Amino acid sequence: DPALYKTLRGDGFEEATAFARMLHGLFPGNVCVQAVRMNENEEQLERFYREWKKEMDTVIVQKYDSFAGFLPDRKVTDLSPLTRFPCWHNKREMTVLIDGSVPLCREDLAKEHLLGNVFSDPIEKIWKNGEATYLSHIAGEYTRLCQGCDEYYTFNF
Repeated sequence: DPALYKTLRGDGFEEATAFARMLHGLFPGNVCVQAVRMNENEEQLERFYREWKKEMDTVIVQKYDSFAGFLPDRKVTDLSPLTRFPCWHNKREMTVLIDGSVPLCREDLAKEHLLGNVFSDPIEKIWKNGEATYLSHIAGEYTRLCQGCDEYYTFNF
């Protein structure tokens, strides 16, 4: 839907769809199209999925991420598990920003919980600096950032 695309992302609908098709032609079976499920596009997502599924092997509908409340809440529904468990991201990922700083996780857009900097600190030390937060998750204790986050159960591939 070009009008919805313009509302959400600005100009470029034709270029984006043409580029996705071109990539699919160059790399068949290795290109995914994706939409983020949010209040503004909920009614159009099924059509998006069905139309793209005719052309692409993989169509992804991703949950909306407010980055632990940093962005407005635009999610359609809460998909979080009923019982909270330790964060997959803190267990497996290290986010490195362009300046080399390493926040606790990708949700820390304000860089309030920095673990170190890859340009000046050993990777092992930076990884170890995140251990206390993960151990607190195991104990059921969460920082303010983590309390407001609903990405802990998602898995990136």
